[in-house]
Amino acid sequence: MAKNNDKELLSLFRDENTRHHAFNIIIRKYQERLYWHVRRIVISHDDADDVIQNTFIRVWNGMEEFREASQLYTWLYRIATNEALSFLKQYKQVLPIRKVMRLYQAENQYKNFLLRQIRDQRQNLPQRRRF
Repeated sequence: MAKNNDKELLSLFRDENTRHHAFNIIIRKYQERLYWHVRRIVISHDDADDVIQNTFIRVWNGMEEFREASQLYTWLYRIATNEALSFLKQYKQVLPIRKVMRLYQAENQYKNFLLRQIRDQRQNLPQRRRF
């Protein structure tokens, strides 16, 4: 199972002997993508971590009922979205626009920093290695 195909992972999850291993692979495979999706909704890193944790608890509890009518990631994405929206309703988070703008600007500055780092490192590569 080199590529960790979703069908294979679901099959492993359904086997009691490999359930925990399969779930750990699912978490590693999708956690980052889901984190960034949730982070855009709840803004805060700590809140996004909490929502992701709740998401994977719901996934663990509901995985047996997953019908495979959609892709695994689609199902996980929907659960994460619902958890994030529930979180916002529960805490009625209304962030001041200035705080939202500062967070957005900080995120953009970090992205720009990473892009500059990549560009600089690329320049250090021999011409034949550049893409």
